[in-house]
Formats: sequence, structure tokens, C-alpha cells
Amino acid sequence: MGGYYPVDGQLEECSRPYFSLQAEMDGSLGYKIANDYRMDRMLRGLYTNPKLVWRIARCLARHPLVTSTMIECYFIEKSWDWQFQGEVAPMKLLRHTWGRKTTWRRRSSRYI
Repeated sequence: MGGYYPVDGQLEECSRPYFSLQAEMDGSLGYKIANDYRMDRMLRGLYTNPKLVWRIARCLARHPLVTSTMIECYFIEKSWDWQFQGEVAPMKLLRHTWGRKTTWRRRSSRYI
């Protein structure tokens, strides 16, 4: 079995007594495209939108530690973007459709 990041088929195996997997779709490519688009817009905004730059500067003045950490994580380290980058991305975005299994029957209650 996997650990924090499950291996392929682990969720289906663990849920087998209660649910059956109806469909599985890999949404990683779509997420990567949307993520790259968002990052391109943010970078373009730094060069073309003075209001955006002013707001970031104002946040740096008011909350220097938080804002500098956000800028470092978002633009320099790209700590969110790494998971869907590369030829073989280290993460998968799987969309599952599940069906509930009925494994027990409910007793009818009688009132006397």
C-alpha cells in the first residue's frame, strides 16, 4: 500500500466493501494547462498592471513577512506548481465516480 500519496488502485481497494468505482478520469493535463495559464497571467500582470504592483508593494509595507513568503512560494519556488510539471508529473489529479454498494439489508421496524 502507499503512504501519504496513495498508489494506483489503493483507494478502490480500500473502498471495495462499500463502493464500486464507476469511472476514473485523469484531470492532470487540464489542471496543468489551467495552472500554467494562471501563472502566465500573474507574471504578465506584474509587467503590465501598475495597480497590481502597487497593491503588492502596499502589502509588503504592511505585512512584510507574510507577503515576502507568499512571493517566494508563488513566484520563486513555485511550490504549488511543481506537482503537475515535467514529462511525468509527480502528482495525478484523478476524478472518480463511485457507486454505493448495498452490503446489508435494513430490518423493518414494527411497532406493537
